[in-house]
Amino acid sequence: MLPWYFLNRQLRNTFDGNTAFFSGGISSSYPGKPVIKIGDDVIQDGDDVFIPALWRPSREIIAYSKTGYAARWWKLPADWEGVKSVDIFRITLEGLVVRQKNVAVAAGRMVRLSLAADEGVSLLPAGSDPNDKSVPAPSGTATFMGLDDSTKGNWKDHYGADGQVLVGGKDHLPGYAAVGYLNRADRDWSTTTHDVQALQQDSCMERIAAVH
Repeated sequence: MLPWYFLNRQLRNTFDGNTAFFSGGISSSYPGKPVIKIGDDVIQDGDDVFIPALWRPSREIIAYSKTGYAARWWKLPADWEGVKSVDIFRITLEGLVVRQKNVAVAAGRMVRLSLAADEGVSLLPAGSDPNDKSVPAPSGTATFMGLDDSTKGNWKDHYGADGQVLVGGKDHLPGYAAVGYLNRADRDWSTTTHDVQALQQDSCMERIAAVH
């Protein structure tokens, strides 16, 4: 679940058949041994993971190993710059249990960690509350403008006065806007349909039925 959740919070850019490349210099390689990197820094190496828990309101890393290892070095993410020590909690069915306090962070944001087989731990900046349940502020807002059940695919002269993004067609965006997608995967059913529910093409009479 952890690698899946982490990658689905990123913007996917390209895929070469073996490796998917995401925003922020993130890459994920598969088939074979799954490997996820941020730049050159490995955060998943097969069944060993060291991945940010992005659903948490504060900085937190979850580390897990299927077979275990001794004294392995991992690099903390860039937003942990300035963290001098971490608290490590064992993940149990009853919740987080203190394992080690004030573990020093070495130069270059490096942490040395040992895990038993099938052990998972949570790392937080030293002194952080592991039970913090505050909700992080949203990154943006959206406003519901109303229900339109009559326009169907005839969006011209109704919408897109400043610009538009047409799935499977051409995008025309104003300079103040940018559009990104989480785990984008386009699918075009038809680019020549006359179904009134399909969107009008920007520069011709045909309609396009497609989805992100």
